[in-house]
Amino acid sequence: MINHNSKWVKQILDLQHEDGSWGFFHTLSNPTKAQPMTTEQALRRLRVLGLTKDDEPIKRAIAHMERLLTDEIPGLDRIEKSPNWAINRSRIIAADILRFDRTNSIALGIAKRWVLVMEQACASGTVDFDVYLSCYLNEFGIPLMINADKAKKQCGNDICNYYPAVMYAGLQTERAENAWLDYLLQYQGGMYYVYEKPLNIVPTVFASKQTSYWLAALEVIADYRLALKKLGFVVDYLMQNQLSPHVWDLGQQAKDGIYFPLSDSWRKAEDRQRDCTVRIQKLLDKLTLKVPFLTYDELVTDCDIKVRDENHERITKMFYGYSRRVSGKSGLWVEIMGKILDVDFSGATMTTGCFNSVNDGKEPPYDNPDCYIKMSDDTRVYVYGAVQNGELKQLKDNEYVLYALSDTVTDNIERRTDKHIFMR
Repeated sequence: MINHNSKWVKQILDLQHEDGSWGFFHTLSNPTKAQPMTTEQALRRLRVLGLTKDDEPIKRAIAHMERLLTDEIPGLDRIEKSPNWAINRSRIIAADILRFDRTNSIALGIAKRWVLVMEQACASGTVDFDVYLSCYLNEFGIPLMINADKAKKQCGNDICNYYPAVMYAGLQTERAENAWLDYLLQYQGGMYYVYEKPLNIVPTVFASKQTSYWLAALEVIADYRLALKKLGFVVDYLMQNQLSPHVWDLGQQAKDGIYFPLSDSWRKAEDRQRDCTVRIQKLLDKLTLKVPFLTYDELVTDCDIKVRDENHERITKMFYGYSRRVSGKSGLWVEIMGKILDVDFSGATMTTGCFNSVNDGKEPPYDNPDCYIKMSDDTRVYVYGAVQNGELKQLKDNEYVLYALSDTVTDNIERRTDKHIFMR
């Protein structure tokens, strides 16, 4: 359990310097017994252990970081050769302050400059690298130095990393937040500094350190206003991986000295399970509806569903009730699609469910579907309310086309070997 008097808290606080720091801030080349961690590492661990901006050691640390940002003190970190070093350093420090205090005026002043850059980069509804680089230059007065051969990856890592993810929460317009989160969740490099794989693909092994790091990235995103819409697949995955009702266990291997353990010891499995449950339940509390479940009309308005014609409306009404935001239950989409297609989706979760067409840049086999569903195993289901004219196309191995020609889900289903399904 989280305990401010735990041995972990005591060990870290015993190393805090008089100036509120733990010595080096971001980079520590040679850890020693007297200097085993950076200020940033200490603060990240203390936050996990439950300390807040109201605790005296955190107040002292924030005051130290403010002095770094205002150049009252130089700091001990080695000055890097990159011309972007000072800009990145201020971003790192500001983000670490905001992780504790979203109202800090010094950190917010820095964050808003970065938000301005990203707002313009997302003006088209997607993240535009060229606009990002141009706005970066205009805002900070120097270009973002990237290797031409690795431009996409380096620019992606600058955009999709832990520090801007912390800073942007609650400061972006809804349009920019939507574009930024869509890009971040599918970015192949994950969230730089935290998790190195795409966030919209759930870990294959639940009880693992990888899952712990995946959760760490999602815990940052959970502070966004659109988190409830974007992270439904996370809720499904967590609910499907309970050890028993409302109990989770990430295994002994999840112990890393940062996110775990919370208890003084993991010698007993129940202590480990309690720690894992506390952490996961806290995330679920942020991602679970605290308001009455939505009606059809409310869902259409809230999700900005653009009903195109009678068939589209019929499909929307047929399947809207399987949404977690309507039913309050996780996994219903996966369950009903498994039954209709006669496919075993055990262990899979739905990562995308969209009534407005395909929203991840993939090309549908026919025109825009009336409903698009993507599973965590990359299975894609395109639902149409009418059969298109012309011959049926050959589908990819991970694709299904469902022609839902009835008003409700029925058992009158023709499943063809070419993976075109007819429900009448």
